[in-house]
Amino acid sequence: MPQPTSPTAAIISTRALSRGPSSAVVEAGTFEAILTSEHPVRTWVPSPCGGDYIEADEVLLTSGVDLSRARGMPLLDSHCSFGLERYLGQVDEIRAELVADLGECLVICARVKLSHAGIVAEMAEGFHPNLSVGYVVHE
Repeated sequence: MPQPTSPTAAIISTRALSRGPSSAVVEAGTFEAILTSEHPVRTWVPSPCGGDYIEADEVLLTSGVDLSRARGMPLLDSHCSFGLERYLGQVDEIRAELVADLGECLVICARVKLSHAGIVAEMAEGFHPNLSVGYVVHE
């Protein structure tokens, strides 16, 4: 596992949910989709004893997520911010929502740039079901 390069550097983790958008408005270039749920995901986390990583079931609690900077965040292709062509659009809102079969979830409302508008039409047709979120665990 990569180590932070400085005491203030953070390791960014990702979490994917293969569910596709819950809605897509092609004309507006917008979509809503579930980003995360509170279901456990098997991952590698730093050992509390230091040094190594251990395999663990990680649960991201919706109540522990800082959404204060969510509005206006970039919507990226594959978590890559190198080059303007990777900026697909922006996040208009992220909210907590109770979903019947998943429990407490984070739902994203996003808007895609005109140059990438075809992505929303493809989502409406059932393509691109995998969305993921990048996050840093502070504690």
